[in-house]
Amino acid sequence: MKRIVLLNLIVLFITTTNQAQEQEIEMKVNFWGYRFMKDGERLNWKELEEATTAVENANLLIKKARTQRTLSNVGAFISGGLIGIPLGQESAGREPTWELAYVSGAFFLVSFHLSLKSFNNVNKGVDLYNLTVNKTAQYQFQPELQVVSNKQGLGLALRF
Repeated sequence: MKRIVLLNLIVLFITTTNQAQEQEIEMKVNFWGYRFMKDGERLNWKELEEATTAVENANLLIKKARTQRTLSNVGAFISGGLIGIPLGQESAGREPTWELAYVSGAFFLVSFHLSLKSFNNVNKGVDLYNLTVNKTAQYQFQPELQVVSNKQGLGLALRF
């Protein structure tokens, strides 16, 4: 009977210590864009989406942010091209079509707005993921198993 109880305690200890705990995701923003880090490894946007699948709301916010970021980049590219046409015409000595510059300004404003929304959504998504991971990490069952010896022999102590 003692061996069965001891075996059950050892199995319980092994299963609880082998459970993988989710690590927080760290987000940094610099001139070149976003940098996401988890467990010391850099994540791209696709890996970030895959890493946050455990928290559905955070994953939805990150997917939305990725879409907004893509649209913002496309709009910024179009804006740059449209402003370049009249400036190139002006430098070549031809009559520039300034209407393209106005359209470029509109694309720029839309792209800038999408870029800010993307930043806010990815920031909220990463924060929500980290809060959820921290809540579950605090309430996990984490017993300690120790070998105890005295004059009567050896034993195991399980501390919750």
